[in-house]
Amino acid sequence: MEGKIFKVVKKVGGRRRSAIISLKGVSVSYSKNKWAEPKIQPSKLFAFSSFSSAKAFKDSPPFGGNSEIWEAKGEGIVRAEKMLSLDEIPVFKKRAIEDWWRGQIFNSIPPPKDTVFCDRIRLLRKIE
Repeated sequence: MEGKIFKVVKKVGGRRRSAIISLKGVSVSYSKNKWAEPKIQPSKLFAFSSFSSAKAFKDSPPFGGNSEIWEAKGEGIVRAEKMLSLDEIPVFKKRAIEDWWRGQIFNSIPPPKDTVFCDRIRLLRKIE
């Protein structure tokens, strides 16, 4: 499925990156009107199906400050039922992300409201 989504990004070293994942070799850079794809396969990129949920996420600690919300276009959009517990990421880093997407780690948590997974994302317009 293809459609309109909302992506929360943060500025890191002059680049727009994922608001959560900033691990070297994993973090994805986002640029206006350019498609971004996950660096780890078979993973997906996270976004929101509603502006209100993207804003609630952005305004929750620790994301404020340098975070931005963009209207975006997503491809391969599916509703997120679960996500890897962030407690796993600092310990296992890239390997934990790879293993979770392959179904080898089961430490999952519910995602924020209206979270969607996308095969790729293109930022269209900065909203906030």
